[in-house]
Amino acid sequence: VSLLLTPARDEAEEKTRRQRLATVYRQLAAKYPAAAPAQQAAGDGLAELESASAGIPYWQRAATLDPKNAEALDAMGAAYLQMGQAKAASEQYQRSVDVRPDVAESQFALANVQYLFRHELIGSSALPDDQAVLRVALEHFRRAAELSPGDLRLAKAYAETFYVFAKPDWAQALAAWQAVLALSGNEQDFANGHLARISIHLGKRAEAEAYLASIHDPAFNGLKATLTQQIGRMGAGAR
Repeated sequence: VSLLLTPARDEAEEKTRRQRLATVYRQLAAKYPAAAPAQQAAGDGLAELESASAGIPYWQRAATLDPKNAEALDAMGAAYLQMGQAKAASEQYQRSVDVRPDVAESQFALANVQYLFRHELIGSSALPDDQAVLRVALEHFRRAAELSPGDLRLAKAYAETFYVFAKPDWAQALAAWQAVLALSGNEQDFANGHLARISIHLGKRAEAEAYLASIHDPAFNGLKATLTQQIGRMGAGAR
């Protein structure tokens, strides 16, 4: 505590202080080898003071001592991600979701890794290609949005994922973007643009025109013009 409370006088003293504090964390972990909180604290402290990799052995011990310690699993997931090891990060985030499946942020963290690094996660029989990885990611994005229904960020993440599929389920995408619209308050133009686009894919001309008519910000004029042209090319059977 004294090391943290007293401001360092210069860079050299700051470096020395960080080294001393790192030593304290290691001593703490060594003194209480069977205490998960001590191992967790050492991992958190060393990751901040030195590097992400320095915290991993301590988080591993914390998770071994307390298998329900999702914080340690999340910390390892973030550390591996920072180290460029997407598969290891995904494994830790999956363990975290297994421990606490009803926490939106855990679902989102796993989905985000699977979405961003889908090509690196291909390999198992369950995940033979990037589309299979995306389907798993989509489910975790959906679950995150479901667990925190008032969170616009999570609703957008779920809705935007549909676009990267080779063959999106446009009906589900429409429902996802309608949820985004409901959370958008006075800034609904963004969601209305996506809803118009998806309505075109579904062959719903009237709905597409209605969503476009609801867009008022001039910044979306280019999008409106493009989608208006697409509506004009819709077949006679479009309703």
